[in-house]
Amino acid sequence: MYLWPGSRRKQAFTEWWKRQCLEDFRTYIALHRAAPGKLFVTNSESIHKVISDEGTLGIPEVIAVVLLVNVDFVKKLVPNLEQMYFLPEADSDMEKIEQLMKEFSYYAGKEKEHEPYENLRLMSMLYELMYLLCRDDLVVRETVFPINNQKNLERLRGIMQYVEVHYTEEITQYEVAKRFYFTKEYFSRFFKKNTGMTFKEYVMHYRLKQAYDPIVYTERSILDIALDCGFADARGLINAFKRVYGDTPYQYRKMHMQKKEHEKIIRDFEKGNFYEYES
Repeated sequence: MYLWPGSRRKQAFTEWWKRQCLEDFRTYIALHRAAPGKLFVTNSESIHKVISDEGTLGIPEVIAVVLLVNVDFVKKLVPNLEQMYFLPEADSDMEKIEQLMKEFSYYAGKEKEHEPYENLRLMSMLYELMYLLCRDDLVVRETVFPINNQKNLERLRGIMQYVEVHYTEEITQYEVAKRFYFTKEYFSRFFKKNTGMTFKEYVMHYRLKQAYDPIVYTERSILDIALDCGFADARGLINAFKRVYGDTPYQYRKMHMQKKEHEKIIRDFEKGNFYEYES
C-alpha cells in the first residue's frame, strides 16, 4: 500500500496498519501512522488491518493506492519465496515507486476500456515494481525471524489454511484446537496473541472477505451469499457486514451501483454520448 503524497489530509489515516511481526514468536501488532509518500508492503499470509480516520470516510479523493499481487505470480519471480521476506528500507527507490503507484492508480476502480495491448504496459509496470522491491527490500527470512519461531508460524499458517478450506462449514474453536494439538484454553491465548484477534473474529472476517464480491458485484440474495460463505443465516452476515463496513449489505450494494452509474455517465460524456441523458 502506498499513501498518496500531497493529499489534502496530511494524516489520511490516524491509526493505520496492523502488521504481523514476530519476536520470540509473538506476533507483534504494531500501529503505524501513515504519512504522504509512505510505502507499506504486507507479506503473504501476514495478518493486517487498515483503520481509516473517521474524517476521511466518504471523501472521493484518492487517499492511498493498494496493489494486491497474486502470491503465485510472486513465487514465479522468487522461487524461494517461503525463505524470503519483504522489508522496505529507507533507501528504497521511492521516486520510481511513487511514479509507478500513481500510474497504477489511474486504473483503480475504473471499468474502462483498455487500449489495444495496454495490458502489456500494466504487466511491464508490475514487473518493474517487483524488480525494485526484490532488489532493495527482499531479505532472508531467518535474518528477521529466528528459526525456532518459524515452527510456530507454520502452525498458525496451517490453522489459517484450514479456515480457507472449511469456511463454508461450521467451524468451532474446540475442533480446530484439537486438530492442531492445542488445548482449548491455550489455543485461544495462542491465536489472540499472535493475530490480535480471536479465532471467532478471524473466521468472521474471512467469511466476510469471501462474501464481499458477491454482495457488491452481483444481485444474488443476501441469504444465498450468507449460506455459501458459512454464515448460519442472512442476519448473521448482515450484522457482521455492518459492524465492519458501517452499512448493511443492501445499502453498500446500492451505493456501489450508484457509483457505477455515475462513472458510466462520466465515461459517456467524455466520449460525447450526451444524447442518452438529454431530457
